[in-house]
Amino acid sequence: MEIQIRHQIFSSAGNSVLQVQGYFRKGSMVNISGKSGAGKTTFLKIVAGLVKPDEAKILFEDRVFVDTVNKVFLPPQKRNTAMMFQQYVLFPHMNVKQNILYAQKEKNEEMVDELLENFGLEKFSGILPQKLSGGQQQRVALARALAQEADILLLDEPLSAVDEEMAEKMKNMILSFQKKNNSTVFVVTHNETDFKEYSDYQLIVE
Repeated sequence: MEIQIRHQIFSSAGNSVLQVQGYFRKGSMVNISGKSGAGKTTFLKIVAGLVKPDEAKILFEDRVFVDTVNKVFLPPQKRNTAMMFQQYVLFPHMNVKQNILYAQKEKNEEMVDELLENFGLEKFSGILPQKLSGGQQQRVALARALAQEADILLLDEPLSAVDEEMAEKMKNMILSFQKKNNSTVFVVTHNETDFKEYSDYQLIVE
């Protein structure tokens, strides 16, 4: 995977320029760090196709996600990426199980039930997201991302709202998913050591 990005960011903390350049092997894990407001979340959204970059070239295998020079921009639904947002972005009118199932192109209820069990969410499957704690919502958001079995997994602070025991379980689920699907994983964490020992690349966004 080849990524070249130059994109101006406007925020309350001031304006800055996101610049990323790198080559990443398929199936690798990329640990992303950088100061607050540097553009880590924006980087994930550009890869997912949720933000159009000012200048960029993103190639994945034989597909061109973005090539601003040649005016190529592949829409998100054609990239086979799954993103877990820092704010979770769960559908308020759908219960926990429906939120996870909805993300799957090909519905696999057995897989969803397994994810619910692994994340300790079985008893909450029929509950609406707004009735859950922040940590429970975070588990649902990660389960939804994993359920998509995407080529590229984009995780924005996936362990920030859970206790140490659950964080370890969630981390193992991410690593197991990566190995099973040979997915490329980009992960932003507030604790740089969370995935450091498992990462093939360290990407610093400044």
